Amino acid sequence: MIPYAEYESPRGSLGITSGAVVEVPTFPVWIRWERTGRLYGNPGEGIAVVTENLEVTDLEMVPDELSEIAELRELIES
Repeated sequence: MIPYAEYESPRGSLGITSGAVVEVPTFPVWIRWERTGRLYGNPGEGIAVVTENLEVTDLEMVPDELSEIAELRELIES
């Protein structure tokens, strides 16, 4: 894993995005994400599912619980 930061302005006052580059052996990849600060009505957390052909499905405002994730996986893969 290689962490990085992306600054939205030269001084960083408009926001900083933190991320990581990760190499995985299989797909789909499930990524839990969260936003902080002023959200302007956007969700503050969720899960992104990345498939082998790099399509991303955002599952917004999903509780980070194993039973919920298992149910979502079944829905997406069916």
